[in-house]
Amino acid sequence: MRQNSRGKRIRFVMLSAVAIFLAAPVPRVFTATTPIVRTSEVVGNNMRKVHGVAAPGLAVSLQFRQRNFKEDDRDFDFCGWLAGGVWRNLGTATTGSDGKWTVDITRGGFPTGVSVKPVSVVEQNCSGGLYTELQVVSTAGVRTDAQAPLLSMLNVPSRDASRGNGNQRWVEADVARADTIAAAISDGPDMPGTEHPGSDDIDEDGIDVCKVYEDLTGCGTPIEFRRVGGDLVAPNIQEDFETGGSVLDPISDPEFDFITGMVQAHAPSRSFIAIATLPRLEEAETSFNINVNINGLPNISCGGNPFFSFLKVS
Repeated sequence: MRQNSRGKRIRFVMLSAVAIFLAAPVPRVFTATTPIVRTSEVVGNNMRKVHGVAAPGLAVSLQFRQRNFKEDDRDFDFCGWLAGGVWRNLGTATTGSDGKWTVDITRGGFPTGVSVKPVSVVEQNCSGGLYTELQVVSTAGVRTDAQAPLLSMLNVPSRDASRGNGNQRWVEADVARADTIAAAISDGPDMPGTEHPGSDDIDEDGIDVCKVYEDLTGCGTPIEFRRVGGDLVAPNIQEDFETGGSVLDPISDPEFDFITGMVQAHAPSRSFIAIATLPRLEEAETSFNINVNINGLPNISCGGNPFFSFLKVS
């Protein structure tokens, strides 16, 4: 977690006005009816596997629905639901004795997985943002009190704004009703051993809301990622194009042909992944797919997986 005034910033080299109600803290409670998503595997822009936890022996069914959104700080808005907003099944699994379950999406009605990448690379347009919502249903049914985490803003600055700020790109977001939240900005996957300027292609930040706000407002507390102010500092990078891998060395330091801002949030039975793709300051000469493990709650204190663990490019 990286905070401007509440705690220590934690960064990873390898990756992946809302009022606060003064109420009693809301604890995180896991029961046999509260499965939760832990990791989503994205390969070639498609979500192919989802891992989670639940009570041992519990059968779970994973469902999803999607809608587009227009990224912006002032005019953020959701667009229409795809496929009418109907929940569609991704697969089923039985929780093992270790309390873990895995749904392999490719074994069901989506043999190549489900795309989580927007169809266009564009600023402030519905086709440039894609919101994927996940719901985990158990044998006991959907929790009647389960609400999806609430995304009320996602913004990646325009190219003009970036040029006026030293070619910096950042992602801001507002999220509420979640146990864990994370955001990331990237212009390509980080590659070990690359030393030229701009080779740090990814930045991320996240928070275990239940733990940080345990003695205050508890799980679900609204969180703001901001470049200035806010609860957490907005992840930021300096876009690589003057000495970038797309020009000098596309093998050792490959670049996406877009800038991507990502936000994930998780609560019992419900999760979302929101991705926006925007134009680069200058066009990249190579193009690579998004391959990333989206981790709901990394083991921060022990230096475990980051929130967004980008894999080798393809």
